[in-house]
Amino acid sequence: MKHLKKTHFSVLVGFLIAICFFGMQTAAFAQEKLATFEGVVTDPEDVGLPGAEVALKNTETGYAYATVTRPDGQFRFSGIEPGQYELTVKLAGFNSHVRKGVTVNVGARVSLTIKLTPATVEQEVTVVADAPLVEVTKSEISSVVGRKEIDDLPVVSRSFA
Repeated sequence: MKHLKKTHFSVLVGFLIAICFFGMQTAAFAQEKLATFEGVVTDPEDVGLPGAEVALKNTETGYAYATVTRPDGQFRFSGIEPGQYELTVKLAGFNSHVRKGVTVNVGARVSLTIKLTPATVEQEVTVVADAPLVEVTKSEISSVVGRKEIDDLPVVSRSFA
């Protein structure tokens, strides 16, 4: 009976060692296949900009990643597939920044610094409807009766049958 317990224990230990060994190989293989994309978003004085929306889109597959910069302006995308990417950075009060054709290779760590420039203030107002005309020379109450209302008026000699 003691010998049987030792055998089960040995098999169990061997099994656990095998799982750990194969698990590490799988994790190492996955890390070699993927890449990291990181950077910092700053203003013209190199001060990190928190809260900027950063989007990374694989132009070959269409798959997109999104994040927001940390308080120091830094961002990071881990575990991304290699390929061609387009980076878009947006923040209120600043011009948007788009960088196309960024190549990410297997196992690479791509690092970029993005400088956003302050946006100029432009305001455009478009009026779609005309304002109603107001008669300012008369103080009487009146209204216009249209052709349809006149046609719908009852007339004594009219037959509705």
